[in-house]
Amino acid sequence: MAENSIITESVNFLKSLLFEKEVPYEKIILFGSYANGKSNEDSDIDFIVVSSVFRNKDYFEKFDLTKNIKSQLVKKFDKPYDILYYSDIDWETSRAVPINEAKKYGLIVYSVN
Repeated sequence: MAENSIITESVNFLKSLLFEKEVPYEKIILFGSYANGKSNEDSDIDFIVVSSVFRNKDYFEKFDLTKNIKSQLVKKFDKPYDILYYSDIDWETSRAVPINEAKKYGLIVYSVN
């Protein structure tokens, strides 16, 4: 499967899984090796999902909202995934390393605006 194809299909499947779980999302960002063109056959596919529903939610609450999304992606595409979930406020204000890296080098693969 070509690199662009797996990303497009992964994003579409991720969006459908979020919809099924009734998790609205404002942005989906691809970051890491697939975003910077340095992926290899062992690379995982890294996404950040930004949603206002994650406001004031801790790790475990986010996990409950998004349970099994990662495993369904892995099962469908036979690739490793890493998905991070942030609120819209965290996305705008946090200095967390993954957010900074995604803002600097990531690709917005879906945005409401």
